[in-house]
Amino acid sequence: LAARDYANAEKSFRYDLTRNAKNVWALNGLQKTLKAQDKTRETSLVQNEFKKASSGSDINFNEIKY
Repeated sequence: LAARDYANAEKSFRYDLTRNAKNVWALNGLQKTLKAQDKTRETSLVQNEFKKASSGSDINFNEIKY
Protein backbone atom coordinates (compact mmCIF):
# COMPACT_ATOMS: atom_id res chain seq x y z
CA LEU A 1 0.00 0.00 0.00
CA ALA A 2 2.84 2.38 0.73
CA ALA A 3 3.84 2.08 -2.94
CA ARG A 4 0.26 2.98 -3.93
CA ASP A 5 0.07 -0.08 -6.15
CA TYR A 6 -3.46 -0.77 -4.99
CA ALA A 7 -4.43 -3.21 -7.76
CA ASN A 8 -1.52 -5.54 -6.97
CA ALA A 9 -2.05 -5.14 -3.24
CA GLU A 10 -5.71 -6.09 -3.73
CA LYS A 11 -4.66 -9.23 -5.64
CA SER A 12 -2.25 -10.20 -2.86
CA PHE A 13 -4.79 -9.75 -0.09
CA ARG A 14 -7.47 -11.63 -2.06
CA TYR A 15 -5.04 -14.48 -2.68
CA ASP A 16 -4.24 -14.66 1.03
CA LEU A 17 -7.96 -14.81 1.79
CA THR A 18 -8.36 -17.84 -0.49
CA ARG A 19 -5.93 -19.61 1.81
CA ASN A 20 -7.33 -18.26 5.08
CA ALA A 21 -10.77 -16.68 4.67
CA LYS A 22 -10.90 -15.08 8.13
CA ASN A 23 -7.39 -13.59 8.17
CA VAL A 24 -7.89 -10.21 9.87
CA TRP A 25 -4.62 -8.86 8.48
CA ALA A 26 -5.64 -9.63 4.89
CA LEU A 27 -9.18 -8.34 5.46
CA ASN A 28 -7.80 -5.13 6.91
CA GLY A 29 -5.39 -4.64 4.03
CA LEU A 30 -8.06 -5.49 1.47
CA GLN A 31 -10.51 -2.96 2.86
CA LYS A 32 -7.81 -0.29 2.70
CA THR A 33 -6.92 -1.11 -0.91
CA LEU A 34 -10.57 -1.12 -1.96
CA LYS A 35 -11.17 2.21 -0.25
CA ALA A 36 -8.11 3.70 -1.97
CA GLN A 37 -9.56 2.58 -5.30
CA ASP A 38 -12.99 4.09 -4.49
CA LYS A 39 -14.67 0.67 -4.62
CA THR A 40 -17.34 1.72 -2.14
CA ARG A 41 -19.66 -1.29 -2.30
CA GLU A 42 -16.84 -3.83 -2.03
CA THR A 43 -15.21 -1.82 0.75
CA SER A 44 -18.41 -1.97 2.78
CA LEU A 45 -18.73 -5.74 2.35
CA VAL A 46 -15.12 -6.36 3.37
CA GLN A 47 -15.42 -3.96 6.32
CA ASN A 48 -18.32 -6.04 7.64
CA GLU A 49 -16.25 -9.23 7.34
CA PHE A 50 -13.29 -7.51 8.98
CA LYS A 51 -15.42 -6.32 11.91
CA LYS A 52 -16.67 -9.87 12.50
CA ALA A 53 -13.20 -11.39 12.23
CA SER A 54 -11.53 -8.79 14.47
CA SER A 55 -14.17 -8.61 17.19
CA GLY A 56 -12.53 -9.16 20.52
CA SER A 57 -9.07 -8.24 19.25
CA ASP A 58 -7.02 -5.77 21.26
CA ILE A 59 -5.02 -4.66 18.20
CA ASN A 60 -5.62 -1.15 16.83
CA PHE A 61 -5.73 -1.97 13.14
CA ASN A 62 -6.06 1.71 12.18
CA GLU A 63 -2.40 2.17 13.08
CA ILE A 64 -1.17 -0.72 10.91
CA LYS A 65 0.84 0.28 7.82
CA TYR A 66 1.31 -2.01 4.83
